[in-house]
Amino acid sequence: EGIQDFVKCTLAYVQLDISKCNMFEDIKNVLQNLLSEGALSYKSKSKETRSILLTYVDDDGTEHSVYPNDELKISKMGEAAVNSGKSLEDAKQIESDMRKAYESLVLTQSLHLLYIVAPRDVIASIHINYQTFSELFFDLERIDSSIVQTAKAIGISMAQVARMRTSTSTYSSAQTSMHKRFYVAMMLFELWNGRDIFDVAKRFKVDRGVVSKLMSSASSEAYSIFKFCEVFEEFWVFKEILENFSKRLQYCCSLELLPLMELPSVKIGRAKMMYAAGIKSIMDVAALTPEDFSRTIKFINVQQATRVIRAAKYMLRAEFDDICEKLFAMTYVLK
Repeated sequence: EGIQDFVKCTLAYVQLDISKCNMFEDIKNVLQNLLSEGALSYKSKSKETRSILLTYVDDDGTEHSVYPNDELKISKMGEAAVNSGKSLEDAKQIESDMRKAYESLVLTQSLHLLYIVAPRDVIASIHINYQTFSELFFDLERIDSSIVQTAKAIGISMAQVARMRTSTSTYSSAQTSMHKRFYVAMMLFELWNGRDIFDVAKRFKVDRGVVSKLMSSASSEAYSIFKFCEVFEEFWVFKEILENFSKRLQYCCSLELLPLMELPSVKIGRAKMMYAAGIKSIMDVAALTPEDFSRTIKFINVQQATRVIRAAKYMLRAEFDDICEKLFAMTYVLK
């Protein structure tokens, strides 16, 4: 009834005579779909017998009846979908992935996390050469034996990978999707470890354009999953891991370079030069003069150096203001 009262205040309701649509029936159908998909939940307000507003069947096949005065609210899944900017279908898949990873996440290297954040749009566009898949897998396994543990946790056995070299077996759609995802994760793993984009494209037999956008897409996916995990308290571990993980994916650099990469005109090469020269933090940058900066770091003029130093000072000032605000709040509490 609250929804109906709200709709009556909208311009769409005023134009009902022109549109000739049954607005309240459409609203009922939308609510029914959202309840069935688990995006909404309801709370019964009364036990008395009333006329049923709508009925729906949940994922378990149980039928529910909703009455006009019942309270509707967004479910955790619905909130997580909105928070992450994902469709309900994708949100449910993320939840399934998180629950599976929660039981067997391999953190001896980054491959398992990269598998989780592998962007779905890139996965859909990939065509696997299974012989290449097998060769690349065993190449990585020789470098890091824990790759096998990651594959096993995901559902890919050594025997299965070995058969890919010679077998022409067909796989189910679910298996193919898993193989594609792991293939993309291996690409990300190579980029994560500093291999050149052109080399990765050649090794994995994919277009360079696919590889070049892969890291940024994976970074966006990692941030979306991070926002998803904010809603579910049981996924707090992933929330802690993915916050910095998404930033590192965005810049494709080691953790110590992340603060420097946030400065304007500082890409991976310049950040490495700055770090090697002893400029390791935002505070180090802010303490320099433009002339000293341009003399220390090659190929940066005084004008660019001034802009970078100004940005560093602005970031420090923002951090200082934040600390002062926290100290003020603590002082107030401790009075």
